[in-house]
Amino acid sequence: MSDSYPHAPSDWSTSVAETIASEDGLELTDDHWQLISALQEYYNKAERPTLREITDALEESFHSKGGMKYLYQIIPGGPVAQGCKLAGLQ
Repeated sequence: MSDSYPHAPSDWSTSVAETIASEDGLELTDDHWQLISALQEYYNKAERPTLREITDALEESFHSKGGMKYLYQIIPGGPVAQGCKLAGLQ
């Protein structure tokens, strides 16, 4: 776990995320890392987050850039599904 990602799962690292992204045909940008961090933080706070709660939180976090519509552009596999995979979350 990196100091930059204090809410990351213990078996996660940025190199793991980069490997997964490469396998999925993605090049991680600052916005991807922001999504990964937001997901890890949200999962750390919420005991059993629902898809709707996660979606609403991401919509709010990325509202200024276009919300979920923008996230689907940078994460074609889905900001929650593929984003969680990159973030090391179930």
